[in-house]
Amino acid sequence: MAQTSWLLPSFMRQGAPPPEISPEMLKTVSILGLIIGSAIVLAVVTPAPQTGALEAQASEPSAANCVTQEIPLDEGYGVSRMATRFVCPEN
Repeated sequence: MAQTSWLLPSFMRQGAPPPEISPEMLKTVSILGLIIGSAIVLAVVTPAPQTGALEAQASEPSAANCVTQEIPLDEGYGVSRMATRFVCPEN
């Protein structure tokens, strides 16, 4: 078996002491981890806005003698669609 210990960093070689972690680095990494963890929790817990849940609806006219009529709408370029509109007689 060939010796490959020269490929390993010094702290991973057999008999080498583990690396020292400075208190400042530990504090920085801990705070950063708490910030990232909190952001992930907030992103998951905070609900996304419900699109399409509240849509405007046409109010019905109060007059009983109004009728609905389909009107063609030309949107240009040969595209047209039909819309329903309340038509009430003028009094």
